[in-house]
Amino acid sequence: MDNLLELAKVIFALVAVLGLFYLLMRFLKSKELYNQTNQMRVLEKCYLGKDKLVCLIEVVDQVLLISVTNQEIKLIKEVELADEVDLSQAKKGLNLFKKGKDEKND
Repeated sequence: MDNLLELAKVIFALVAVLGLFYLLMRFLKSKELYNQTNQMRVLEKCYLGKDKLVCLIEVVDQVLLISVTNQEIKLIKEVELADEVDLSQAKKGLNLFKKGKDEKND
């Protein structure tokens, strides 16, 4: 009977430690400690296939379109945003480019 009680204590302690570890990891992930300078941020990602995507990123005052694969990260071009859209609205999924789907080709 004593062995069963000791086993229950060990299992409870293990569950408590794993639970605290899980909560700590969620807390650290939400704080974004890896990007403290706020000099760079990803505005949008578009996945093209397995391990292939294009990203719209802001670096200081420039907006860059890059491609990312397993082998390389490549600059496609520097993007000019529409004058009436500021970068704080980029995360809301607005049409940021001067030419887009909203324009009609006449």
